[in-house]
Amino acid sequence: MTPLDSTHKAGNSKSRRNFRRDVEGYLFISPWLIGFLLFAAGPIFLSLFMSFTQWSLLSAPQWVGLSNYQEIIFDDPLVYKSLWNTAYYVFFSVPLGVVLSLALAILLNQKLRGLSIFRTIFFLPSVTNMVAVSLLWMWIFNPEFGL
Repeated sequence: MTPLDSTHKAGNSKSRRNFRRDVEGYLFISPWLIGFLLFAAGPIFLSLFMSFTQWSLLSAPQWVGLSNYQEIIFDDPLVYKSLWNTAYYVFFSVPLGVVLSLALAILLNQKLRGLSIFRTIFFLPSVTNMVAVSLLWMWIFNPEFGL
């Protein structure tokens, strides 16, 4: 046997082992992949297809191409208001909320005099809700005058 034949057999065994490892990996990700195809990619592609059709759900879909998009963009008077509202949230509301929340979190994490009072005032609404619910349930389950 020549050295070429022995390396060929070893390479074949190694490629078979790599193939088996790859198949095992694909089997491990297959539940996620099936779920992704069923619940994410499938609805996305179906919605994309449906956006190019006129479909009343009682008859077969009719291909209309880009006319649905043309109608939305040029004929609908509310599209610009919707775009303005979306831009407002994207560029102003959400970033401002994140910045203010981060500033408040940094402030609550500082070691300053009187900060424990501020923390108490800040968390008081969360605690009072639980206290009110607890008192209500204690009143409901009271053996003398509860419900």
